[in-house]
Amino acid sequence: MNRQDNWVVMIYRSIVPENIRKRYSEKIYERKMNKKTLAELERKSFGDLNKDKTFYVVRTDNTQRWGVFSTYLFVLSNVKYAVERGWIPIVDYKNYFLVGLQDDESRGKENAWNYYFEDLVPGFPLEDVYQSKNVILGPLRGQPYGSISWNDKLDIYDDKYWGYRQLAHKYLRVKPVILKEVEVSYRKLFPEGERVLGVGIRAGAHWGGVTGDQSWKNHPKGKSVEQCIENIRKYMKQYHYNFFFLSCEDTYYVKTIKKEMGDRCLCIDRPRVNFFDDAGGPNSVDDLYICNEDYGVRQKNNDYIKEILLLTKCHSLVLTVGGGNTATFFLKEGKFENVWKLL
Repeated sequence: MNRQDNWVVMIYRSIVPENIRKRYSEKIYERKMNKKTLAELERKSFGDLNKDKTFYVVRTDNTQRWGVFSTYLFVLSNVKYAVERGWIPIVDYKNYFLVGLQDDESRGKENAWNYYFEDLVPGFPLEDVYQSKNVILGPLRGQPYGSISWNDKLDIYDDKYWGYRQLAHKYLRVKPVILKEVEVSYRKLFPEGERVLGVGIRAGAHWGGVTGDQSWKNHPKGKSVEQCIENIRKYMKQYHYNFFFLSCEDTYYVKTIKKEMGDRCLCIDRPRVNFFDDAGGPNSVDDLYICNEDYGVRQKNNDYIKEILLLTKCHSLVLTVGGGNTATFFLKEGKFENVWKLL
């Protein structure tokens, strides 16, 4: 930028209030993102059904390795994009395979979205959509440009996210069978009449930071188990919680936290990953495994969804950044009393 450009910028900033400059920048950004999204949409006519309707198919490139809640957030962004334009959103994870949603033997046979969630809009099966007159295929990267993502550090109760919350409750409905299992676990685990702190930890993020594994390079830095315990103790003492519910994917983390915190730690019993050995050292990528070899993708996701839904039953939440922990804000009825990030 030359001296003349600097002079113009200084005058612009001195004349135009900051809030107006910010709104203008947001509009320019939104316009740029919409242009990129439109370039990736595919408009199709597959047949003569539903001539008075336009369907918007949420799909994903098969190379993506998103987990169930990263997918949830991407679908939510697509729903918002479609509904704002008067289109009917449809999820297709039958013809578009995601390794994080479905076991390979079921590939192309079932819509993996329906393992965990209801149809976004009932009454329009995929078979009918692909015989319809007006169909728009969404971006293959899985979301419109400029949407929320699993790693966004959101002030989730900001007014600009209210629309997402409303759409999540209306369209992204968890399967009733999973909700029933959550209620059973809630009654079994949560002491009656007690306020419970929710704790959501991504141990894999710390493992990725320690090992430098490339699959975690775009993830926020995780926290050691010692740091997690320190944070849990701090918030329990400061806000007078006698119990906390723990969501974590690693065996060593869960065992260590339960050993330190005893009966105050509530969690569901499920197979977990071994990112760390029994002494807390990071396992090599070749030594990562889940304790139960029969633990398929679908059951793993079912259990993870139950954990996240149990987090939404808690009064406050302390967390590391991740898809599931971000999704709690959209899945919870009402608001958490307090939300803190692990320090």
